[in-house]
Amino acid sequence: MKNLFVTIFATVSISLFAQPAKKGSVPKMTPEFSKGYYVNLKGDSIRGEVQNNMDRESDFYASFNFKLKGASKGTEFNSKKAKAYGFDETHFTMLKMGDNDVYIKYLEHGRLDLMEYKYAGNGADEGKILSLYFIVDTKATPEDKNGTNILTQLNEKSHKKILKPFFKDQPILLEQVDKWFFKIDEVRKAVQEFNALYAN
Repeated sequence: MKNLFVTIFATVSISLFAQPAKKGSVPKMTPEFSKGYYVNLKGDSIRGEVQNNMDRESDFYASFNFKLKGASKGTEFNSKKAKAYGFDETHFTMLKMGDNDVYIKYLEHGRLDLMEYKYAGNGADEGKILSLYFIVDTKATPEDKNGTNILTQLNEKSHKKILKPFFKDQPILLEQVDKWFFKIDEVRKAVQEFNALYAN
C-alpha cells in the first residue's frame, strides 16, 4: 500500500471515528466488536466479542478487549489472563519472547504454521510498525534432525535457506519464493499450497 493512500486513509479514519478527546490527549478509536473468543490459562474457551479496531495495529499483539454478549463495555485481557484469542478469521496465540509473553498471529494454519508478530519501532524506526515472522511444522517430532518441530524465526536475509527443511517433502513449492528479497506474500502462497496437500 502506498504511503499516500495510508496517510489519506488514516486521516479520514481519525476524523470520522475518533472520540472527542481532551486537549493534549491522543484521540482513540470508537471500539467496534466482532464475534470472538479467548482461551483462559486453564484451557477453557470463552465465547463473546472481541474488539477488532485497536488504536494501533501492534496493540493486538500485547492485549485485547473482550466482552460477553450483551455487555456494554469490554474488559482488557493480556497474557496473564489468556493464552489465545481470536475474532472473525483472525487468531492469536501466546509466545514467550525474551522476558515477555506476547501474542502472535496465525497467517497460515495447517501442517505448517506461519505466524507474525508486530511491534512499534524505535530509534531509526520510530513511528513504524515492524514485523517478525515464524514457522513450525506441526507434524514434526523432536527426532526430526532439521529442527522443524521448533518455532523458527525467518531471517529476511537468509529466509529461503531457513525455509528449505520445512519444504523438504515438497521442494518444488519453494521455487516461487524469491531467494534475494523477502516477500511474505510469496511465503504465504507456498505455505498455503503445501498445507493443501496435507489437509485431512
